[in-house]
Amino acid sequence: MTSISPFVIEKTLESIAGTPKSVKTLRTGDLLVEIEKAAHAQNLLKMTNFFGHPCKCTAHRTLNSSRGVVRCPDLAGVSETEIVQGLAEQHVTAARRVRIKRDGKEIITNTIILTCGIPFLPSSVKVGYLQTKVTQYIPNPLQCYNCFKFGHNESNCKKDHICHKCKQDGYSHEPDRCNRPLCCVNCGEEHSARSRDCKTWRIEKEVLHVKFTQGIGFPEARRIANAKFMPPSLTTTYSSITKSNTNKSTTFSDASTQTESVPVPDIPKERPKITEKHTQTPKVQTAATKPTLPPAVQNVPRLFGTGE
Repeated sequence: MTSISPFVIEKTLESIAGTPKSVKTLRTGDLLVEIEKAAHAQNLLKMTNFFGHPCKCTAHRTLNSSRGVVRCPDLAGVSETEIVQGLAEQHVTAARRVRIKRDGKEIITNTIILTCGIPFLPSSVKVGYLQTKVTQYIPNPLQCYNCFKFGHNESNCKKDHICHKCKQDGYSHEPDRCNRPLCCVNCGEEHSARSRDCKTWRIEKEVLHVKFTQGIGFPEARRIANAKFMPPSLTTTYSSITKSNTNKSTTFSDASTQTESVPVPDIPKERPKITEKHTQTPKVQTAATKPTLPPAVQNVPRLFGTGE
């Protein structure tokens, strides 16, 4: 698509699907097109040729769906398949029941993660005769099980494998038999890198919470999360410093209006004595005996105040 003129792309899209809500170029060179009407989206999905170039248009994997959480004790014992069938008319396409481990045993809870085939999450769903509230699903931070850092998985990791308990070489011993002192590879504290007590894990979780609840990007969400967990002295930015400096008053002084602060040399009270020379003519002597004025003050420095 990068070989086609942007003007041609715009006109072609408008002829197929009207005026799109937004069009973005991805790093792969593909176009991400957001359409407001379902009929226009169907026209794009049927497209196989774009201005003489073969193309393929598919629905985005995640942007066309949303995930929410329902907590309903009345669904105890109901299978996930039955839940999807009962909520299919409400755009529910998948359901997954949350399972937790406690004392080495797996416990099936009544908390269910619903996947809806619409980009906007409904506030509630009707489970039979029950009106059940739907809350935003916040995923856990993505953690690599090779280096145990956050933000990627082991399939894309290029670092060495480590033990999640002692952060040493993971090939030298089994983590279950590790007897070395606990040390987290992320925060350096005495716990496993997989612990939920890790400060880095809590920050990453807060980043996702801010992103999904406020609908903002990762950079802004990370800034808000860091400000919550870190002291203000570590979160001071250059923009905040310059903003605070512009609010401070600055006084400028002109040297022409300051009579007391300008250093002026003292004017002698008596006129200087001029020694007469015999070689001077009477005309020159007469001119020399005339009273002389003090020298004019030149190059008076201009004073500028500094901001307090």
